[in-house]
Amino acid sequence: MKYKSLKISSDTTVKEVILDVIKKYRMLDKDPNLFYLTLELCDNNPSQEGLTKKTLVLDMDNRPMEFSTCHTWFDCKFIMRMKMGREVKIFISVLDQDKEYLCLRISEESDAEAVIKMLLHSFQMEREPSGKYCLYEESLLRRYQRRLGRYEKLLQIQKRWEEDMEGATSFSFRLKINPEIFNN
Repeated sequence: MKYKSLKISSDTTVKEVILDVIKKYRMLDKDPNLFYLTLELCDNNPSQEGLTKKTLVLDMDNRPMEFSTCHTWFDCKFIMRMKMGREVKIFISVLDQDKEYLCLRISEESDAEAVIKMLLHSFQMEREPSGKYCLYEESLLRRYQRRLGRYEKLLQIQKRWEEDMEGATSFSFRLKINPEIFNN
């Protein structure tokens, strides 16, 4: 993708721009927390000495239109970039009997709720309420399973497994039907 134009207002934030791009280009199975926006300023004046290019990383609550005056002095480009994140393996037989697991690249900020939504989008099931599903951490070797809270961060949990010598290999994440939907 070379470049795309978006129509934004003066109140639009960087976070809204990122979510807009993700929706518009059907990347809803991607973790929005992995993306960020930069502003590249270039001074193409041939007599310019010193710094001719500067890249600014914008905060999520910045408003891109606030930087529109930069066009007076510089060639400006907003660039959407992606952080590395880490990959998590989630067993998903509840969504697809033929597929044992799915690997998702997520950020440190991503919680169980966001991951469930990404999984549903991966299977074109975005109309399903995310509350119908929940994530578990489990270890078959230890006969252990625990339901994750909606706002628990998967990479923090995975980090704890890695601190335990055999934990990294014996633990996994599994998507299941939320047992509470049967109790109502």
